[in-house]
Amino acid sequence: MQFVRAFARLRALTPAQRRLVLEASCMALLIEAHLRIFGYSRTSARLSRWRGTPLDLDPQYIMRLSRLASDKVLGKDRKCLRRALLAHWYLHRCGHPAELRIGYRKASGKVIGHAWIELHGQVLGDDPEVSAAYPIRFPAAQDRHQSSRT
Repeated sequence: MQFVRAFARLRALTPAQRRLVLEASCMALLIEAHLRIFGYSRTSARLSRWRGTPLDLDPQYIMRLSRLASDKVLGKDRKCLRRALLAHWYLHRCGHPAELRIGYRKASGKVIGHAWIELHGQVLGDDPEVSAAYPIRFPAAQDRHQSSRT
């Protein structure tokens, strides 16, 4: 029954929107495979070099698209890095100067990490307090690659 509802929602989209959902789903799979094979640094470096055709999309729409594609294709469990990489790639493709952030915190003796996107200092598609919840941050590899080019 879920498949029927998902198919009906997909059919309700315009052809351009369907292409975008399909592309985002394929990119989510590619990002997942590349992360598993090559790790974060090489994956983010590859994404920063490959831009694709420029698009004109709203940042909030990109965040919804990234969440939809990553959740449907990869599942909802601990996929924040994949979702953030996908959103970061789309945002830069659309000309938005987004930053991928990765933060860590210690809870119950374990180190927990989280990845999110910031645009002009504002958290997109996540809890606005996420940067306070994960205070130990390192620059994401994509941001290091971009700053070294300027």
